[in-house]
Amino acid sequence: MKTLKPSITVLCLGLALVGCSRHTLEHENRAPASYMNMPSIGKLITSLKMPSNITMAQPEVSEERARITIKNKMEEVVGAASALENIEVSNALDRNSCKALRITFDNETTFDDKAELRSEAKSRMKELADKLLKRFANCDVAICSFTNTQGKADANLAQSQRRADAVKAFLTGTCGIDASRITHTTGYGSTSEYLIRENGKEDNKKSQRTEIYLYAGKKMILDTKK
Repeated sequence: MKTLKPSITVLCLGLALVGCSRHTLEHENRAPASYMNMPSIGKLITSLKMPSNITMAQPEVSEERARITIKNKMEEVVGAASALENIEVSNALDRNSCKALRITFDNETTFDDKAELRSEAKSRMKELADKLLKRFANCDVAICSFTNTQGKADANLAQSQRRADAVKAFLTGTCGIDASRITHTTGYGSTSEYLIRENGKEDNKKSQRTEIYLYAGKKMILDTKK
């Protein structure tokens, strides 16, 4: 039987594809800086994507010039957020794959057993509203709360929704944030795809979290098209 020898060109092409695939895999699994100590994490953070139903009403951004403008504006938001104390900040992507901001709160220190905000958490939320949300009024806001898998799934879902609602009520009531800017307030409970894992095992503490997203609002996007 005659053996076919692969040409040097084909062999090089194959090696190049393997290299590209490896680079792509590493890029897709790269977490935001604040999560770099996690060997393996949940879909929400690993992909950097916000939950898909958050920004469904967000206008489409197709022009590269508009993307660059939004990127520059959102980098200013990220910079301002990073200057705040005791607030965990990381990058995210909206439905247009434009830069967005994720702020993560640990549920244990943020809420009491009745899903109401603790005093210290209220202070952090107030600072967030005064120094970030009010300053960057052309950003829309989404609130997402998650639990771990301990307890019953329906109870976890209800508890996470109460926590998300508590954050919205405080921001719009006490802090005076326009409710129309908060486009999404959802508790995801212990939904599997949003659990945080380390070495293939769920991290119960880190899965218990509430996230606030700031992303390009309708006004910001329309301004880039003028």
